[in-house]
Amino acid sequence: MCKLSDDGTAPVERLRKQGIVSHMKKSIVFLIIGLFSGIALSLIVIELRSAKIPMISSNEQTSATHSEIQHADDDFEIPNSSSLNTQSSNQTGRSADLAEDCPGADIENESNALILKLARTRAILPDELAILNHWYSQEDLKQYLKDYALTATTLHRIWAKGEVHFNKNFLAALRELYAARIDADEVSEKVIAAELASLIDYIHRMYFASSPEINMALFLDVMYLVNEKEPAYLPVIQSLVKHHNLLGEYQRAIDYIDTIPMDYENETLIKFLRNSVEKSRSERNAEPGGIPMERRGNHFVVKVTLDDAVVLNLLLDTGASRTALSRKAIYTVRRMSSKFTELGVINRVKTANGIAFVRLFKSEVMEVGGYRLLDPLIYAVNMPDDENVDGLLGMDFLGKYQFRIDHEKALLFLSHK
Repeated sequence: MCKLSDDGTAPVERLRKQGIVSHMKKSIVFLIIGLFSGIALSLIVIELRSAKIPMISSNEQTSATHSEIQHADDDFEIPNSSSLNTQSSNQTGRSADLAEDCPGADIENESNALILKLARTRAILPDELAILNHWYSQEDLKQYLKDYALTATTLHRIWAKGEVHFNKNFLAALRELYAARIDADEVSEKVIAAELASLIDYIHRMYFASSPEINMALFLDVMYLVNEKEPAYLPVIQSLVKHHNLLGEYQRAIDYIDTIPMDYENETLIKFLRNSVEKSRSERNAEPGGIPMERRGNHFVVKVTLDDAVVLNLLLDTGASRTALSRKAIYTVRRMSSKFTELGVINRVKTANGIAFVRLFKSEVMEVGGYRLLDPLIYAVNMPDDENVDGLLGMDFLGKYQFRIDHEKALLFLSHK
């Protein structure tokens, strides 16, 4: 008969139950240890990700970044990583440490990115260069670029953009682009040629617009410069032919046509330009006498009547968007015409001497040689004292008509468009 233990169970049975309990306790311990190990491992992974620990060496990362930059746009000469990092090597580590405490670090990084973008973009026209608003002036930009080991080609291209954006100095911009060409490689040469073409076309359009934004002197300076650098550049030759043809200087127009290489590709263009000049010459010989003008050096003065009351001597100025009178002439017209009124408006205008604030007046009618403009708006400007010149006749009047100047005979020819 099996003897029972004090708790009423057989010894064997009791030992079996104790073993099961012991095994369960060990399993529970291992389960808890595994659970905590999993949680700890997850926390380590999360911490590593939040710390953004790089998965490649610094040398590999620099190489990858440089590769991405070089393949971003194969058409452009862009500085290599060592060029753009000349400044960054001294600043980047410091910027990273101070980024949270020093907002200027972000500005430096932004400037670095903008310099790279400037080196890569073909933009050259005034409305395409908002990126340069990051700097205060051309001099500010040049000072900043001193810290970069950029090639001469890249520097001259960026300076050209600065001349356009900050100074509207198109002539200086063209000189910078031609300087950039000196040491340019084949790819950069194509980029510079595209920038030159874009800027030259812009100057052509602004000069021949109905309300020109570029005066004759600047137009000729630009065209003569390009013609000197590239004698066979057809767009410039065409612009000069058109200019001299409109002024009645037909022989000079023909002389420029004769510089176009005579070949199959240019044959049609040469014929078209010659016919255009001959047509203008024929119309000139058939038209009645023009409006007499008085020569003043390279300029002409014409008689202008305001409000059928007062006759003024105005200098012909194709670069002026609006007719302007000297303050002395304004006083005279106000005394002689009740129809000449001040509008009580101050306009900000760009003059040859810089920005000026001028008063605005309104006349009932302006007349030149029987051709009239109704309700013209007129600026009051400061002009040198000259008893024989009362102001400027601008494109607000001239642009209303087809006009031509006979320089030899000092005649102004007007006709309706």
